[in-house]
Amino acid sequence: MSVFECYFNHTAGLHRYSSLNNCGDIAYEPPLDSVPVSVPCRIEYNYKEIIDKDGNKITSEARIFTNVQLNPLDVVVADGRRYTVKACRRMDSLTGAFDHYEVYL
Repeated sequence: MSVFECYFNHTAGLHRYSSLNNCGDIAYEPPLDSVPVSVPCRIEYNYKEIIDKDGNKITSEARIFTNVQLNPLDVVVADGRRYTVKACRRMDSLTGAFDHYEVYL
């Protein structure tokens, strides 16, 4: 159980990146025009510069804490806006066990 779990008082929608289709467009599961999967989380809106895994500087508009692992290019729907996942970081507790994920959007 995460120490943050009691603070997961928001719900975000999730469309997972699945692949590229025959035309080279990104495909999502479920598709972007359907209802997303609900994910319990905590959402904080703030701008922050982060460096992605390739070393590029990226400006993040929001950050969420959740127990669900998200991957770059996944789409999160929160408060009527769509955000693309820029980075997801695993956070461990003081004992070294998994606690939660910190996701930058």
